[in-house]
Amino acid sequence: MLTPSFHYNILNNFLTVMRNQSNILGDKLSEIVGKGEFNIIPFIVNCTLDIITETAMGHSVNAQDDENSEYIQSVQRMTDIISYQQQSPWLWPDLIFNLHPLGKEAAKCLKVLHDFTNKVIKEREELYLENLKKNSDNKDEGTYGKKKMSLLDTLLDKLHEGEIDKTMLREEVDTFMFGGHDTTAAGIAWTLYFIAAYPDVQKKLQKEVDDFYNENEELTLTNLRKLVYLECVIKEVQRLYPSIPQIGRVAAEDFKIGPYELKKGTGILIMISALHRDPQNFPDPDRFDPERFLTEDNNIHPYAFIPFSAGPRNCIGQRFATIEEKVILSHIVQRFNLETTQKREELEPSSELVLKPFNSVRVKLTHR
Repeated sequence: MLTPSFHYNILNNFLTVMRNQSNILGDKLSEIVGKGEFNIIPFIVNCTLDIITETAMGHSVNAQDDENSEYIQSVQRMTDIISYQQQSPWLWPDLIFNLHPLGKEAAKCLKVLHDFTNKVIKEREELYLENLKKNSDNKDEGTYGKKKMSLLDTLLDKLHEGEIDKTMLREEVDTFMFGGHDTTAAGIAWTLYFIAAYPDVQKKLQKEVDDFYNENEELTLTNLRKLVYLECVIKEVQRLYPSIPQIGRVAAEDFKIGPYELKKGTGILIMISALHRDPQNFPDPDRFDPERFLTEDNNIHPYAFIPFSAGPRNCIGQRFATIEEKVILSHIVQRFNLETTQKREELEPSSELVLKPFNSVRVKLTHR
C-alpha cells in the first residue's frame, strides 16, 4: 500500500528538504568550530527528525532550532522507556507496566506524540478534502505547498477508500516518525566517527565530494549516484554497525539449515551484526575497509549483506535513508575537516532500539 510513496519522482522532490536541513545542520556545526571535541549525535538526530517530519508529514518540528520542544523530548524519552521495558521481563505485562512510574511517564509521552500527529493529520486532511472538492489534479501527487507530501497523502487516499481507519493511519505515521530518524541518525553518527578516525578515507571522500559539487549545482537522484566512494564508506559502516542489528521472523514453512531442522511457525532471530562479520564473505571482518565494496564479488551470497533486511519484508525506507545519508554526509565533508581522539573500542555499541555508540561520538571540527 505504501510502496508508491517512495517512487523515484517523489524521492527526488524530498531532496530539497534534505538539502535545506543539511545546510541548517552545517550552520549549527559552524558555531562549534574551534571549541574542541563535542558529541555530534544530538545534532544529527535533530536534523534527521526535521527531515522525516517534513517529508512524511509536511510539517517540520524545527528540532534543529527548538531542541527543548515537548515533542522532541517525548520522542527521545519514549525510546529510553521502551528499551528499558524490553530488558525488564517484570514490566512486560501491561497491567504491571501501566501502574509503574515508567508506564505512567510513557502514557504522558504518548499523549504528546499522538496529539501532535493527530493535529498534523487533521490539517492535512482538511487540505486533502478541499482539493477533492475542487477536483484538483493534486490529489494523486500530494502537494503541500510546492513539496510533495506522499506518505500522508497515500494514507489519506486509503482512509477515504475505507481500507484503513484513523487509528491505523496514525499508527503508520507514528511508525515512520519513530523509525525514520533514529536509525538514519545512528548510521550517520557511526560514519562520521570513521571519517574522523581514518584521515586517508576522509581525504578521498573530500576529493570526491568537491569534484561532485563543482560539477553539479543541483542535487538529483541521478547525480547522487556519482558519489561512489561515499556509498562504499556508508556500506562498510552499515556492515560493521547496522542500525538494526537483529530482526525477528517466523518460519513460513518447514526447512533445514545446516544440520538443523526448523518447523513451520518457529520464531527466528536473525543476527545481522554477526552475519556481516562472517569471514567467508568478508575477510578480516573487523577491519574498516570501504574499498571492499568498490568491486562486486559475485561469490558473496545476496543475503550476506542485509543492513535493511531482505526479501518481501525489507525496509520500505531503504532508498530514502541511503539518499538522506549521502546528502547529509556530503555536506559535512564538504564544509569541515573532522578529527577525533576516541578509540574505536571506546564507542561501546549499545543495542537499545537502535545500535548506537554508548559513549557518544566525539569529534573536533575545523573549517576547510
